[in-house]
Amino acid sequence: MKNKKAIISAAAVIILGGAAIGAAVMKKSASAPPPESAPIELPTGETVAETAAETTTIDFSEAEEFIVGLSDKAITDELKGELSALNTMLDNYMASRSREKCLITEYGFLYDDKAGNNITVKDLVKNGDVQVSEDVMNYTDILYIRASDLAAYAKNIDENDNKLQLFTAYNSSDGYFVSNDMYSEGALISQKDYEALVMGYKFTNGEIRNPKRGDVDYDGIIDAVGVSGEFDVKHIACDNKYGVAVVGSLDDTKQVREYVCVLDNGKWALGLDGLESSETPRYDVNMKYPNMELGLLPKYTIAKYGEIQNGFAKYEPSLVKLGLVKEKDLPASYDCGVGKFLYMEFDQTRLIGCVGLENKLEFYPVSSVEEAIAYMLKYDDDPPVFIINFHN
Repeated sequence: MKNKKAIISAAAVIILGGAAIGAAVMKKSASAPPPESAPIELPTGETVAETAAETTTIDFSEAEEFIVGLSDKAITDELKGELSALNTMLDNYMASRSREKCLITEYGFLYDDKAGNNITVKDLVKNGDVQVSEDVMNYTDILYIRASDLAAYAKNIDENDNKLQLFTAYNSSDGYFVSNDMYSEGALISQKDYEALVMGYKFTNGEIRNPKRGDVDYDGIIDAVGVSGEFDVKHIACDNKYGVAVVGSLDDTKQVREYVCVLDNGKWALGLDGLESSETPRYDVNMKYPNMELGLLPKYTIAKYGEIQNGFAKYEPSLVKLGLVKEKDLPASYDCGVGKFLYMEFDQTRLIGCVGLENKLEFYPVSSVEEAIAYMLKYDDDPPVFIINFHN
């Protein structure tokens, strides 16, 4: 069968994510080979590309940035004065970037999630953000930790101060002198205690896995988020401490929710909800759970695609004319769209619609979740795969 076109009137143009998309519907042959990519196992036992939980790794290739053992530098009043000035400059730097919501903690150190690298005093000196002596530049770490974690080492630090905040940690001959603008008297801790302090923020909380329906973790996470009615699990991943689930309603496919759960004494409990509305979910999660592996979150950020919509019956007559759908199979049993993508199901038929460069909504018949995602990846490196019905 040759490709056909069906022109849709202006009144029938769909709105996805608040933008008008397409003045035409075009059938595409399902024989077009989708791009190859390594598959991963879904909760249902199917395979699909690009949706696995990703582990975070730290690059220690620049060994000169890391000093092993204590230095031979003494702590003097002059040094404390310089560190105090640095702490003030760091507060100003943090304030200047607060709207970006990209500065997070990784293993207790300040990390730029947008740039994908740790932020060191050397970096800030090079960029002109701070001015310090060479000793302070070479022997000072920038920590992003909770003050309460230092309370055991200094009486001046509030054990109930649980907010993440910047600290400098100067490597001296007597130990690490850790201070910030608020706690200028600081705390002096041993090398062993310093290592334990930063390792308290490690992301490794056991094996990362994608539990399947019927598994203890799967059932525990779904129970914890408290979903009701008919639903579709679009993403689920966990380790031995944290779990993430993206769940869509089958009663109203516009409703897609993202949750974080915490395993406490062998039982999963809801930790965070509403992440589907956040444009910076990694930042939001890190602020509350700084030792959570952020690779548990899906690659996509739901909020960035705009408004999720359904109810695309206006396209059905054209799909019948194109031979993509039989009239007896109408109406669609599932439809969901956002941005430049639309997914529909009719009895045994599945269609993925993608808006191409000519602003045309092009439909592909697909036989599986994997094939639907493969076509989406031809149009976008980071498609909103959550619009797909994963369990049918």
